[in-house]
Amino acid sequence: MVVLMTSQRATSSDEAGTLLAFTAGLRAHGSVLSSWTVAPAYAAGRVWHAAVGSSLISLRLSNNQLHGRIPGELGNKLTILQGLSLRNNSLTGAIPVSLSNLSSLYQLDQAKNQHVGPIPSEFGNIQCLKFLDLYENNLSGVLPHYIYNLSFLKDVQVEEKILYGTIPADIGSRFPSIEILSFLDNRFSGAIPYPLFNFSALIKLGLAGNRFSGYVPPIFGSLKGLTDLYLNDNQLEADDRKGWEFITSLTNCSQLHRLVLGNNSFSVQLPSSNTNLSTTLQTLYLGDNRISGAIPFDIGNLVGLNILEMANTSLSGVLPESIGSER
Repeated sequence: MVVLMTSQRATSSDEAGTLLAFTAGLRAHGSVLSSWTVAPAYAAGRVWHAAVGSSLISLRLSNNQLHGRIPGELGNKLTILQGLSLRNNSLTGAIPVSLSNLSSLYQLDQAKNQHVGPIPSEFGNIQCLKFLDLYENNLSGVLPHYIYNLSFLKDVQVEEKILYGTIPADIGSRFPSIEILSFLDNRFSGAIPYPLFNFSALIKLGLAGNRFSGYVPPIFGSLKGLTDLYLNDNQLEADDRKGWEFITSLTNCSQLHRLVLGNNSFSVQLPSSNTNLSTTLQTLYLGDNRISGAIPFDIGNLVGLNILEMANTSLSGVLPESIGSER
């Protein structure tokens, strides 16, 4: 998909040259970019605009076959750019530091490429940024502390395999508008900070595939709009003394659809509050834990459930009749 949106300000020769150099450097097999000039064009049923007499405010080249590096000067030339989406291509090399000069940028989507190296700490200067999607690349290092200073962020998805560090204890005051926060499949460690659950607008929280340990904070009550919670594949724990309280607090999340807790160190019998989760719950994963005892008799109360996964545990007893009851 290729979409370019423009403002009414005159395009400078520098901006036009930057765009043409950009497409020349990104060899797209069979894409509309092979015949790009700085004028309106239509090709292969795809529409893009780069009209003479205007300046680019949105550049969207997602879901193509682009490869090569992003020109290092891109952020120095397209100075009023507000949206940049290069998702799902085969772009390589480091993400240019110059993108941090795009002071009006509110969306940066580089997901599903082959970028390497660290996330530029200079991104903390893009104060208007609301959407930051960098997942499925080959980035490394720590998540820059300055990213946590971007108070307008609504969507942060940095899902890698080699990012590490801890989540700041004061994260709850850093992202007051956050709706999607996903750090899936990294090497983040330590306890899950309690302030993480101060995000009243949070819809999706993804912390799976890391090295988080300890107890899950039992304070989900304020997350009224939470629909997706992924805590699987960590080192989180619960036992007969402590740790299951978070399930009780999740009963206040009336919009919950997916709860994935598999492959942790949750043990002993499931709490009865498990059956009081939202009737909107569609997916419940509890497998690969040390859960024992009987399946809660009232599990059938979860009338919206489509997937119930409790494999590789120590459950015993009979299957509750409520599982097969009509809904």
